[in-house]
Amino acid sequence: MLATVARVRSRGPSSAPESEETHHGGPGGSVLTLLGLFLHHVGIEVAAGQWSYSVITESRKMGEVAAGIWVALYWGGLTGGRLALGLIGDRIGPRTVLHFSMVGSVVGSAVFWWNPAGAGVVGLAVLGISLAGVFPILVALTPNWVGEERAPVVIGYQIAAAAAGSAIFAVAAESRPSVRYMSPSAGA
Repeated sequence: MLATVARVRSRGPSSAPESEETHHGGPGGSVLTLLGLFLHHVGIEVAAGQWSYSVITESRKMGEVAAGIWVALYWGGLTGGRLALGLIGDRIGPRTVLHFSMVGSVVGSAVFWWNPAGAGVVGLAVLGISLAGVFPILVALTPNWVGEERAPVVIGYQIAAAAAGSAIFAVAAESRPSVRYMSPSAGA
């Protein structure tokens, strides 16, 4: 997440048109950074959605139906946030959306992990809404970073990196030794 903020701050124009000043780096550095962002971001999206159900039911002993509703709220937040971004995103600006996304995702993750008074599931819903804008904004800003000519190819690689991230992070999340060690409120 911090890499996304750094990328947008250092190289990403808020809404500037394509120009010589908007894209940086040689053929490898800028593209590799973007691929890494997509791999990690989508990996986090998918792992949070899949792993959270196990945490909620196994570690926090919530019923299956209630856990399913909270995980559905995560995915619903992710989807609804993207739909809302499509409707009003042009009025907010990509930097603002990304900054709120980063803050919200850190807060949502922290609340889910900490689970104060059993309310950690609220953090999961916040996380879904917060992550919603990152993927589409990074795709939309790619031509500004790599140039119009390279953008279609780079975006294809970004989508491939996103798919790889979803697989890698999902497998890593499911290969954990035990979900009871994943939060401070889980107990012994």
